[in-house]
Amino acid sequence: MATPPPVTPPLPDRPPSRVGMSATVSASASASAPTTTGSAATTSSLTSPPPVTGAARHATLAAYQALGYNRPPKASRPSIRGRALSLERAVLESNSLAQLSALTRESQLRLKSLQGVLPPLLWAQLSAGPIEADTWCVLVSNNAVAAKIRQWAPAMAAHLRTHGWPVQTIRIKVRSSR
Repeated sequence: MATPPPVTPPLPDRPPSRVGMSATVSASASASAPTTTGSAATTSSLTSPPPVTGAARHATLAAYQALGYNRPPKASRPSIRGRALSLERAVLESNSLAQLSALTRESQLRLKSLQGVLPPLLWAQLSAGPIEADTWCVLVSNNAVAAKIRQWAPAMAAHLRTHGWPVQTIRIKVRSSR
């Protein structure tokens, strides 16, 4: 049994792409060089799309529904609603983000105050971590630094208490290397 050839949809009738081109010239051009007319048709379709008729729109919507869409997908451009805010202003307007920002700033100030206490190479391996009541977390780069900071932890906590921060415990966490 022979399989039937694939069915291609008919192209809509369009006026010639060049002004002043007669039908006989386009017919003779299509008879002698079919690729030329195909490229001209492609060029004209790239420059100005054909007007969308009701039947074409209906066919397009039916194709989207066959793919599982209930309606045509939205444009790829993001839509901005309302007014744009700077990050700083958005943080200040939100209570929870403002509190988080204040805790982050305080944690960084605690770390900066330890700069004179710790050796410079050791201090460069630290990062400020979260604050939870009287416990402060310090993030370190590797296990060797963590072992050394554990030895310095009582002196660091005492130094922070003399500067007015209620730190009783310093937790040390190693940052993941991902």
